[in-house]
Amino acid sequence: MNMFVSSVAVAATAAPALALTSTADEPRAVHHKAILARAEQIVDALRTRHVCDGWKMDEEGAARALDYFRRHVHGPAFENEDQDTIEYQHVLDFVRSHNQSLDWIHEGNPVVMICWGARHSKRADELTAAPVLEAIEAHKRAYDAYTQSLYRGEELEKEIPRDRRRSSITAWETKIVETDDPRWITYQKERDQLSDAETDAAIDLIDVEDLTPAGALALLKYTNFREARGDCWPDLERDDGKAVDWNQLMHERLLEAFAPSKAMPA
Repeated sequence: MNMFVSSVAVAATAAPALALTSTADEPRAVHHKAILARAEQIVDALRTRHVCDGWKMDEEGAARALDYFRRHVHGPAFENEDQDTIEYQHVLDFVRSHNQSLDWIHEGNPVVMICWGARHSKRADELTAAPVLEAIEAHKRAYDAYTQSLYRGEELEKEIPRDRRRSSITAWETKIVETDDPRWITYQKERDQLSDAETDAAIDLIDVEDLTPAGALALLKYTNFREARGDCWPDLERDDGKAVDWNQLMHERLLEAFAPSKAMPA
């Protein structure tokens, strides 16, 4: 877990926890000293604690953000609201680029940080990987059923003369010869259905919503397992009708899953 998130959540008492107070009939009062203390706490943690290998805080951005809060405490006051708004933009830039919580800075509310930390926990990985694991099991069943149908076809080829098994069903053509052995016609229809089911299951593998790193890792392991056995993935088409390789789509989903996380909600 991010060292800063955990340390701030635990050390919430290190900075005043309440920035805003009010009664039902009074506007909320802004506690600028408390806000400054929490902003300084964030900067100090980002500067002195281990965040990740190669981490370096934006010192210039931190200085501009702290300068804004210090002016509200020590002065000089901003000339007007427009100047205040312009300078506050530097605060937003710093907070967003370093993925910090405005709720914590302004209100001393650690809820966002707590939930964000939980989102990146082992528990969250286990829960969010579940849809992918279910899709993997479904594809295993569909693939095995389709494979068994191919073995069944080989057996029928040995039993039925060639002139009684001229029917065929492909992605491009359905050809049913009424004089064929009924077993062969039934087999062609069943194999086509099982093929479609396997294709649908393969699509479901890469169509899981909100694919997480844990789910992506499970998908990658399953893909490698299949390809090491020599299994093939179905040919697909995009919405515009252009052919696309299943692996290409899978890699696109992996990139999405392992991309930098979205910023912490303000």
